[in-house]
Amino acid sequence: MNDPVRDILVILREKAQELLCSTTLSISEIAAATGYDSVHNFYKLFKKYNNSTPNEFRKKFR
Repeated sequence: MNDPVRDILVILREKAQELLCSTTLSISEIAAATGYDSVHNFYKLFKKYNNSTPNEFRKKFR
């Protein structure tokens, strides 16, 4: 059985990745656009699931 909360979180992580690669939005703008009210939490969870910080990810895939 699928977990709808997990599915939403996956979609938001994918959206953050897309925004990092295709826009010049700041990390805080991307965090807000994907539902995070704390840039710190965004960084922490992004690194947990992507093995890189948002900045590292952007440099690598841009």
